[in-house]
Amino acid sequence: MFDKELSIFKEALNNFKNDQLSKGNGSAVAVFEDVFKDINSIHKVENNYIYVIVSDILTKFKIDKFYLISLNDYVKSLTNGELGLKFITLEDAKKEEIALAPAQDKEKIDPERSKRLLRPEFTFENFVVGESNRFAYTEAKQVANSPYASFNPLYIMGHVGLGKTHLMQAIGHYVLDNNMKANVIYTSATQFADDYFRATMTKNPDDIIKFSKSYQEADLLLVDDIQLLENKEKSQEEFFKYFDYLHEHNKQIVVTSDRPASELKIMARLKSRFSWGEVVQLGIPDVTLRISILKRKLSFLIANPNNVPEEVLEKIASIYKNNVRELEGALRTYVNYCLSFESEFNVDNIQKALGAHLPKDTVEFKNDDVRIIKDVLCTYFRINEKDLISDSRKSHLVYARNLAFYLMREDLGLQLKEIGVLFGNRDHSTILHGYDKIKELLENDTNVVSDIDYIRKKFKESIASND
Repeated sequence: MFDKELSIFKEALNNFKNDQLSKGNGSAVAVFEDVFKDINSIHKVENNYIYVIVSDILTKFKIDKFYLISLNDYVKSLTNGELGLKFITLEDAKKEEIALAPAQDKEKIDPERSKRLLRPEFTFENFVVGESNRFAYTEAKQVANSPYASFNPLYIMGHVGLGKTHLMQAIGHYVLDNNMKANVIYTSATQFADDYFRATMTKNPDDIIKFSKSYQEADLLLVDDIQLLENKEKSQEEFFKYFDYLHEHNKQIVVTSDRPASELKIMARLKSRFSWGEVVQLGIPDVTLRISILKRKLSFLIANPNNVPEEVLEKIASIYKNNVRELEGALRTYVNYCLSFESEFNVDNIQKALGAHLPKDTVEFKNDDVRIIKDVLCTYFRINEKDLISDSRKSHLVYARNLAFYLMREDLGLQLKEIGVLFGNRDHSTILHGYDKIKELLENDTNVVSDIDYIRKKFKESIASND
């Protein structure tokens, strides 16, 4: 469906790029390609306009402001003035489809519609795995391979921006890739409640029937941010009905939440249902995983990711610790800045590029912080600073030194090179080896966990006493 119109759109994009390249605007083309790289779905053709789906309102705003007029000229040229171009967000397209789509029989389900409701980049292949998310990833893959046979429901839990939606939609992509006839329904809890409200407000029984049928016919139901059903009693009751219906008919259910089911302020029997299957949690990514995520993202942003030094990725990873979405957004902004101004990819440009986008609590590390960590370690291990930064291979000194590497990287956000300078100009590979050693010990050695907890406690006490 819309293959011809999609081809016209793609040709218009290529014409724009070629014209820019002929003018020597290589950096502008790189930014353009970043904006349009995941845009490949047509929502509809109506009133002589091709409606192209974009992921969010910010992307739509950017396209409408900087590219729409030029792209429209190319499309009109390709169609002899018969067609124009408009962009619509995925959310608006979804609302429109739900509102206008006629009730349809199971065998008439359009698999491409299911695909369009999933972000194309949210696949298992693009999900970067680390210690904080490995179990959740493994269980999600198992559900995707054997829907319902594994555990039902799958409850994915984690703070904002850690990849819950990505992992959930990856299940949807996998199921559709292996069975295009599967009816995959993706919605947010807010969207579910809004759609239910609209269906009931019309006072038309057909609207309720249509709404109910759309969920009862699901083979895989994906519901994002289930905590947003709080204080929506009627919507909770309606969702409960579909949950039980699908569960009884061996259909897979996956939900995400920012907290455990036991903490949700929803009806008790619905909370109970969420405990029937498997609960997995996405944790805060450590700095190693954050850097891996940045490297993966970078491969989609520029042709040669090696042009961006490792120290740039380390610095960005040290700033954005708790939210993968913000981490990736910061990298995108940084790359676009450097390309737009034809600037070198270096650490100095991070502040210039991110500026107002930096978290409010972002500060450059203070010499006092480094001194306090060193002092706490020296007191704890009864050594002096000279021993701590020396080349001695005595086991207790190596251990204390590695703890310093770990804490300065994790808690102060220092780059490997910066830590190396603080410890007698050691090579960054030496710092990384010590850091990795502590990470490995933390998995199995409770004594190491206790040591770090104590040092962090004393560090915070010292900071507080200095304020």
